[in-house]
Amino acid sequence: MALLLYLAIPYGSRLFFPRVVIGYDTAVDARVTGHMQSRRFHSFFFNNQTDNQYDVSDFVAATPANAGPGTDSEDQPDLGEYLKHGDYIHKEAHSTTLTVRRGNNVTRWVCPLPKK
Repeated sequence: MALLLYLAIPYGSRLFFPRVVIGYDTAVDARVTGHMQSRRFHSFFFNNQTDNQYDVSDFVAATPANAGPGTDSEDQPDLGEYLKHGDYIHKEAHSTTLTVRRGNNVTRWVCPLPKK
């Protein structure tokens, strides 16, 4: 029974909170007001709206270590693990860069271009 619940809860949450993937084409200008985690997957709610859950898992920290060839994506920090309640995020549509403002600190995150 516990195994069934463990497997069913992530799928059930998607029924009640449709998922929107934030990526290259998506614009976002919002404050993080909620968070859900299922296993290692993080999803967020923005601006006190619970109609959708948002997935930011495509983004990694925009550091020089991430820019070079041979960088192992498993070692790169994930935006989902970094975001906290109250963070302000901004991304223009058709941009690979997303900024996160936490108090006076600003961090930049990047996502890959869409495959054609």
